[in-house]
Amino acid sequence: SGADVQDRPFEQVVELVQPARSLSHSPLFQVMFAWQNNEQVDLTLPGLVLSSLAGGEHATAKFDLTLDLSEIDGRIVGALEYASALFDRTTAERFGRYLV
Repeated sequence: SGADVQDRPFEQVVELVQPARSLSHSPLFQVMFAWQNNEQVDLTLPGLVLSSLAGGEHATAKFDLTLDLSEIDGRIVGALEYASALFDRTTAERFGRYLV
């Protein structure tokens, strides 16, 4: 029954279903949306020099598509990261235009 499946740990469901596994993508989800809605503050610690590791491009996409948005000075800004094995630059740019 449906209630029976809800009571099983995820590992046990995977063992029962035995899905085809691939290391080419995340087994739980392929698309991620993140809304970063926290204020940026300057962190100071006595005796230490701190710098931000903000943004930047990753050498490898973690998921098939990742949309990361935040609000800065009343504007929504963000980035779309994509797996180049699945999407080309033209397709990713078209996705971006759809969002705008």
